Amino acid sequence: MGGQSMLVLAVTLLATLATFMVYTYITLILAVPSADGMPMVILLSAYGVGAVAGTLLGGRAADRWHPAWVVLVATAMSAIVLLLLGWVIRIPASPVVVALVLTGWGCACWAIYSPLSAWLSTPVLMSFNTAAVYAGMAIGGLLGGVVVAETDPSTLVPVAAAAALAASCVVVVARPRSPVPE
Repeated sequence: MGGQSMLVLAVTLLATLATFMVYTYITLILAVPSADGMPMVILLSAYGVGAVAGTLLGGRAADRWHPAWVVLVATAMSAIVLLLLGWVIRIPASPVVVALVLTGWGCACWAIYSPLSAWLSTPVLMSFNTAAVYAGMAIGGLLGGVVVAETDPSTLVPVAAAAALAASCVVVVARPRSPVPE
């Protein structure tokens, strides 16, 4: 397994960590006035609709452009939407706005997995990628628990955005050096 493969696995780990650091504790994060009046099931369903859309859009985009470019855009968008979520839960935003932001976040963070599968096209690397996904879920939940225990749950959002941004930076290092997307 070469250096580029290790970097791609690091992207998987960081992006999944960013997602599950927030998603594991999303009900605590959304226990704010901005989410009042909207049942949690609706908010979580909005995220789920975005996740399905992101999976489909990420796969379609990876068929058209090099998967690295799709992952770069998706991880950067995930960081941006997480920062937007952090802002929206602090202001008196409408619950509909919160639901729309959750839809966008679901779309951005789930748009990486199909392109990552295309980028790591060998069965052995795919098994390592799956392990990186599960490690990211576990570490994200663990780090999220530490953050929640030591601070306010809303602190998770910028911390997760930083992890998503770190994933974007690793993509920049790992991506092919072609001047334009394929």
